[in-house]
Amino acid sequence: MVRHYGNMKQSPKYLLPLTTVMLLLLATLIFQRSPDIQTASQIGGYISGIAASLAFVWLIAGFFQQSKELKLQREELSMQREALMLQKEELKKISKFNALQQISTMLDSFNSSLPSKKIPNISNVEDLSMAFMGAMQSSWKIILESTNYQEVFDAHNKWLPVESICRQFISTVYSAVKLYAETTGEITLLNNDDEAQFVYFDHEKIRSIPHLQQYFGAAYAVASNLFLFEPGLKRIRLAGFEASDKVLPGVVKQEALEKLRKEVELLDEKKVEKPQNS
Repeated sequence: MVRHYGNMKQSPKYLLPLTTVMLLLLATLIFQRSPDIQTASQIGGYISGIAASLAFVWLIAGFFQQSKELKLQREELSMQREALMLQKEELKKISKFNALQQISTMLDSFNSSLPSKKIPNISNVEDLSMAFMGAMQSSWKIILESTNYQEVFDAHNKWLPVESICRQFISTVYSAVKLYAETTGEITLLNNDDEAQFVYFDHEKIRSIPHLQQYFGAAYAVASNLFLFEPGLKRIRLAGFEASDKVLPGVVKQEALEKLRKEVELLDEKKVEKPQNS
């Protein structure tokens, strides 16, 4: 029946209205030419039957027309949904591509800028971990054990650029990973504000990110140094700032220095308590 209506749909649009008008004109003409009222009445009854049938045809035609329109609307909505899904996927791909480009630019720019920093033994990110360990061996003993404030001050100033550039590298990696995660939604990262700890614990997920893969080894090594040596780094920071306060009075904020002292004291208390608990 639907197929029949499809053929009907191909016929002229005004076929039914014209047919109705023609029947009405024919009925009027026959009524006017009828020899008597009885004959006209009979003809009128006959035409009424035809009109009722025609009205039923109108009803059926309207039903099929509405069904056809609803079907077309459903098909159109389905096509729109499919187009939106394709558009969404395309936008996602574009966003991912742009994110990877930004990540590439961030890390490559940082890596290429290292020679201009003129920090001894550091020319690319692969040198950072070894430079960290070397500077630690040469500087930490003086900073932590010397009673000469000027000597501690000088050793601390040599150490600071190495620690600073390592933290800058981890901060760059941290920003790159966050950008990729927020843009693509492909990975879920630990909610951790400590950048070194973030990279240290999420290293497997970081390894899966394109372009970051070539920096993964250096990032994980530097993050491990910063995270695992954090207690020592705080002590170095405190000794260096205390020496700076002695050599250059008023340079260091006393509130910050006192806060750092309390953090180191807390570390020392934990260090003393640990053997007793074990």
